[in-house]
Amino acid sequence: MRDVLRWFGLTGILLAACTEGPVSPDPAGSQDATPDAALSSAATRSEFPLFEQFDDINPCSGLTATTTISGTAGVIDQGGREILKIQEEISTSDGFTGRGRVQDVINDRNEILRIEDMLSSASGARYRVQRLLVVDLVNGVVRVTTGGPVLTCVR
Repeated sequence: MRDVLRWFGLTGILLAACTEGPVSPDPAGSQDATPDAALSSAATRSEFPLFEQFDDINPCSGLTATTTISGTAGVIDQGGREILKIQEEISTSDGFTGRGRVQDVINDRNEILRIEDMLSSASGARYRVQRLLVVDLVNGVVRVTTGGPVLTCVR
């Protein structure tokens, strides 16, 4: 199961890669109507592919399955605040597929990590993966956490 140290490590790697990798500013005069458009108008963006594979417990069957996540990770650097967004395509070795998103916002005081995934199978079974983690970076204290990602069978 994905845990705190794994996500902190992933966040650090992604943010380091973005500060050293290709950076492309949002084009001037962009008429993008997405909520990110306002955030990124004076920011730099970096995007790159993401692939992760691990064994986890399917909460609907209780059995171990290999989970494969692929997608795009993007970082927006707003000079003091960095936002990591991951759009995920997810599949498991026991026939579940789905989508998800990860958002990690880091500023000089806090880190807020959110994970929201939903997977379903051909039989109609569904499960959700959720995680919330809020870390006070000034004092090095976890303020809010669901623990590791919480996997819940919803049908």
